[in-house]
Amino acid sequence: MTNILLGLAGGIVGSLLFGLVGLGFGGVIGNIVVGVVGAVIVIYGWRALSGDRSFGR
Repeated sequence: MTNILLGLAGGIVGSLLFGLVGLGFGGVIGNIVVGVVGAVIVIYGWRALSGDRSFGR
């Protein structure tokens, strides 16, 4: 459940980061790429800060 919530937050973070850098992607595929990149960043950061190294829980 935590990964789902972090992934949703990551979509928002991804769009903000790409907007700050000045990169914009149009269409569904572009939005998916931005969301995935943001989700990876947020989940990685969460696991680094919480010390959680487990996978698939």
